[in-house]
Amino acid sequence: MSYYGALIADRRAHPGDDMVSALILAEVDGERLSDQDVGAVLLLLGVAGNESTTKILGNAWLQAARHPEQRRMAFQPGRTDDWVEETLRYDSSGQMTARLVTRDVEWYGTIVPAGSRLLLIFAAANRDPRVFPNPDTFDIDRDHSRTLAFGTGPHFCLGASLARLETRIVLEELIAAIHDDYDVGTPVRVHHPNIHGLSSLPTVIKPR
Repeated sequence: MSYYGALIADRRAHPGDDMVSALILAEVDGERLSDQDVGAVLLLLGVAGNESTTKILGNAWLQAARHPEQRRMAFQPGRTDDWVEETLRYDSSGQMTARLVTRDVEWYGTIVPAGSRLLLIFAAANRDPRVFPNPDTFDIDRDHSRTLAFGTGPHFCLGASLARLETRIVLEELIAAIHDDYDVGTPVRVHHPNIHGLSSLPTVIKPR
């Protein structure tokens, strides 16, 4: 945020043909965005466009290594999308989101009063046995239509299509370049309350 703050200040003084300048000049209902608003948008783009996708890739690579039969299927032509979707369900890079409850609502016999802050752990929902049979099994053949890795309804992630595209392209390039019997070493995890993924994953490959 310190970096973004300096960048915003520079663009306010010297606007250019770039996204930060466009955000500064944008108007919503006749009002322009504050420095805090512009910084929040940049932070969202930085996390969603970078952190989440790189972590999905690492998680996909690790889970395929841990499930050799699934890995062999994932390396077959036309199966990359299934590999991506099962990773999003089984080992998503995003774990949860917070919401402000705007009215009293009853869930499972408990009244959640208006004004409450609610933590929604959608990574747990993706392991719900009522929705996904054998939810703790990594299975790229399963139905992924009810996965909640990118949210749902009006809160569906704006970058979902881009994240899926980026992940698929990288995995397809790797499939084309190496054999499927790669080995991985000890994964090193990122310690973050929401972003779930790896900072490193040593891998030994055999080029095609």
